[in-house]
Amino acid sequence: MKRFIRSLTTPLGPLTVEMSEIGLRYIGTRKENIDVRWSDPYDNDDDDRLSAVKTYLADYFYGREPGRNDIPLDMTGISDFRKRVYSELMKVGFGEVVTYGELGKRAGYTGSAR
Repeated sequence: MKRFIRSLTTPLGPLTVEMSEIGLRYIGTRKENIDVRWSDPYDNDDDDRLSAVKTYLADYFYGREPGRNDIPLDMTGISDFRKRVYSELMKVGFGEVVTYGELGKRAGYTGSAR
C-alpha cells in the first residue's frame, strides 16, 4: 500500500504526518515509530490529503476553528475499543474539554480511563 509522509513544523515542534491510500494513519513526533510498524515503502511526494492535514493543523494551532474534519482515517489494525473511542473523540467540539473518563463513558466503556 502506498503511503505519504511529511514532517510539519508546528508550535509543538516538528510532527510527522503519515497518510495511506485509505486515510490518515499517524501523527506524532518520531518517524522511527512509522518505520517499525510498516514494511511498505513510502513516498514523500506532495499529496492533497497531506495538504489538508497541514491546513487543519495550522488552523488548530493558531486558534482558528478548523471546521468539520473530513480527513479520512486509516484504522487498519485498530481495536474495536479504540475505534469507538476515536469515533466519540471526533464528536468533541473545538475548545470543548472532555475527560478520559467521560470519553470512555460516551464510547460505552464506563471505567475504562486509566
